[in-house]
Amino acid sequence: MWNDDVFIALGSNLGNSIRTFNETILELSNFCKEIQKSSIYITKPYGFQNQNDFHNAAISLKTHLGPRELLMEMQKIEKKLGKKVLFDNGPRAIDLDLIFFKHDTLEEEDLSVPHPLVTERDFVLLPLCDLAPKFVHPIHKKTLIALLKELNFNYFTGTRIPWEECV
Repeated sequence: MWNDDVFIALGSNLGNSIRTFNETILELSNFCKEIQKSSIYITKPYGFQNQNDFHNAAISLKTHLGPRELLMEMQKIEKKLGKKVLFDNGPRAIDLDLIFFKHDTLEEEDLSVPHPLVTERDFVLLPLCDLAPKFVHPIHKKTLIALLKELNFNYFTGTRIPWEECV
């Protein structure tokens, strides 16, 4: 059985972020299908400010994996593509976050679905709204576009690049 309405956020500010995003899609296609891509947003860093701007995007997909298995595969991809966490919110070649898994809610030690900070980050909500602005957050019971409009701060620099122009 294929699970749909699965959303993953991508972030990168080291190396060739666009190439890394495309390699991520290629790796995900081994166990996912119907992968849809948002535009790529250039954003100011979250947390630690003394670093390069980030490239952020989101993808929606279908997978036969459950949330735990998908997270494990995402972590393997991050490792393969060179993710090294030097410190919290520091620079990285790739960061993959499981944001939504259908309309499920899950709270485990190292896995929270939906991602607990999605409602506070325009660099996640903007690309998600490219894909599914009317998707309803399973806890807040609001659409993604409504959550985005409620944000009082923003990290978006104003640069949005259609993914297709980056190939």
